[in-house]
Amino acid sequence: MSIEKHAEHIWHYFNSIDKNNYGIKTPSIPLLYLGNYEKYVQSPLKILTVGTNPSEKEFPIHNPFCRFKDTENILNKEHMTDNDVLNYLKSLNNYFDINSAEWFDHFEPLLNGLNSSYYSNHASTALHTYMCSPLSTLASWSKYEKTTSPILFHDVVYQGLKIWLDLLDTLAPDIVLSSLGDNYRGWLFPEQKLEWVKFHVFKETADGRERGRPFNVRCVVAKLGSGKRCLLVFGDRGVIPFMISKKQKVMLGEKIYIILNGKAPSHCFKEEQASLEPEKENTAIVLV
Repeated sequence: MSIEKHAEHIWHYFNSIDKNNYGIKTPSIPLLYLGNYEKYVQSPLKILTVGTNPSEKEFPIHNPFCRFKDTENILNKEHMTDNDVLNYLKSLNNYFDINSAEWFDHFEPLLNGLNSSYYSNHASTALHTYMCSPLSTLASWSKYEKTTSPILFHDVVYQGLKIWLDLLDTLAPDIVLSSLGDNYRGWLFPEQKLEWVKFHVFKETADGRERGRPFNVRCVVAKLGSGKRCLLVFGDRGVIPFMISKKQKVMLGEKIYIILNGKAPSHCFKEEQASLEPEKENTAIVLV
């Protein structure tokens, strides 16, 4: 499916639901992805970062469309014109060039370790996507999950996950980076019976102090619907993505880079070696 068809489909879904009933932020727009799609397609390493759903802060009360200019003209349209689709995708592509949220700064060091970035200053350009829903909810996702009718919540997640998995087939990433936690890992490709591997455990803080709780990073190779193999990397869930230091994030990115390329990027920390510690006996990762 073309990215334009994905855009049309997501808007059809957005317009089909009762936003008040579903607890969706208004005014807002559905976010298929964030980042420069054209540069992503041209990147030597295609990387996606993943969150649950868009924050309601993406649409400030005083100026809801300050980050997505001209998209307010598409609201409430029963049918999108070709020009509407182009304007919508342009607003997503320009997100990191206009006024991106500081939340994404937590992913950037990890991307940099992979010689990637949301911006145009590394070899590869990453995109951000949403696993649970492309819709911005009035409540934060954790509160939304607890306070929303189970039937409505299940419907939102069912539709959102389907949209995301279909999008993966089009984007064909080499790596998917997420810090959503264990329960979300279980939603992915259950028919493949994925055997996750403990890729790295951060037992200390950046300054060498013992962490109160080790931070685990797990990975597995999964097959997308298109048949392409993709490395899924999941860190423990936290208030922010990958709750480790910037230096540790860069190092983690470099270790992942080594696994995929067989050698470190030029700025790799010398003391770090790529290794995999299987969580289960005889578990292994094969990248082909």
